[in-house]
Amino acid sequence: MKPKTTENKYKPSIAGGTWGQLPTNKSNKTTEKITDRPTVFYLDGGAGRVLCVIPALEYYALTHYKFSILTHLKEEFFKENPILYKYVHNFGEEGLFDNIIKDGEIVMLEPYFRHEYYNQECSLIQAFDLEINGDYCIGDKAPKLYFSRQEDQDNKRNLKEIKTEYKSKEKPVIVFQPFGASAEVFDDGIFDFTNRSFIMENIVDIVQLLRKDYLILWMGNLRLNISNHENPIAYCNDMSLREWAGYIKHADHFLGCDSVGQHIAKAVGQKSTVVIGSTYPINISYPDDDMVTIFDVGEERRVYEPIRITMDQKRADKNQGIMLMGDQTIDNIIESIHTNCPLSPTEVSV
Repeated sequence: MKPKTTENKYKPSIAGGTWGQLPTNKSNKTTEKITDRPTVFYLDGGAGRVLCVIPALEYYALTHYKFSILTHLKEEFFKENPILYKYVHNFGEEGLFDNIIKDGEIVMLEPYFRHEYYNQECSLIQAFDLEINGDYCIGDKAPKLYFSRQEDQDNKRNLKEIKTEYKSKEKPVIVFQPFGASAEVFDDGIFDFTNRSFIMENIVDIVQLLRKDYLILWMGNLRLNISNHENPIAYCNDMSLREWAGYIKHADHFLGCDSVGQHIAKAVGQKSTVVIGSTYPINISYPDDDMVTIFDVGEERRVYEPIRITMDQKRADKNQGIMLMGDQTIDNIIESIHTNCPLSPTEVSV
């Protein structure tokens, strides 16, 4: 059974991933402060934020052509995008100030500052829509990643080679991202003081319950030593986020926390199981999507932490340990994965 998640009462009821409304000439307070200067959208922060801005920018591009996007993830998330790639520039690009910034008007995109966002009235994607387009314009549009035919074939081949290397040709592949970017290594283990990552003992339990039936492809550089010669975990070194997107696309399932992996899974059309603790599903995930199964383990005790706005230690303290799961919750996660990811693997042909 899919756990109950917070319902987004403010989500426009548009089916099929279509635009919520056609562009109008209505003034946009965010992006039309100075109409005779090109807008330069400045997008910093985590990779998940960068993915979630894509639908709003694609909508903006329907009626604007004098604008630029500054980010640190141009090739990872905008490559092959037929609408946006020509507008995107990486931080540090040679000549960026003289060629793009100097004659433009910088708009800092900060969805966490939206009243609707920090009061759980909209998602991250919708908050960007409000920031850029001034209204709920994009309907239920989600981020989408594009790959060339050659890139797609390479990703399939590489995943097939991993299955061969780990002697798991007959097993379905689950990409598992247990830690978000805020997790850190300490003398006594790996901890995430934002309370979004999996707890170490839960990771061990989940891996032991899945590894016999699935090949677990571990996403991330922080690793636990969970050795097992018969059912090893597949680790990949020096992987870009774009490479991970290709692997997630051609795997059989994604399992993760509130981090970039769940957004990548959404952007490539992969089924996912997402465990959420200190953050709200309505803000950072996809509670109304049948492809996403959310286990909201923080629902009963969570308080909102105003990240990127202010430090509130009392609120942070209330969320400590919120990701710790009992045996029943772990059993429910495993059962859900078995339901959504049958034991006959996806054929990875090249």
